[in-house]
Amino acid sequence: MANTNVITTDVTRYRFDFPSISYYTQGFVGADSITNILNGTFASTEEANVISFLTEITGDVVVSGSITSNGVNIKTTLTDILSRLTALETP
Repeated sequence: MANTNVITTDVTRYRFDFPSISYYTQGFVGADSITNILNGTFASTEEANVISFLTEITGDVVVSGSITSNGVNIKTTLTDILSRLTALETP
């Protein structure tokens, strides 16, 4: 999961940086591009706030009932994702 700060400045180009940006090898550019990422001089940048469940949760999470966020039932969604992953792993 991740979130970013709200854009409060009026600029033409804005870039949200997630941790994986450090793996980008094509080179940043100082001109509009559909194939390259804009450099920090040409675009205003903001680092995304990434929440990693693998490093943040150190114990068991037990859900009794449903967890809902903005109308999405998280427990049902996670159960569906896990069942799909299990189906992919089963030969």
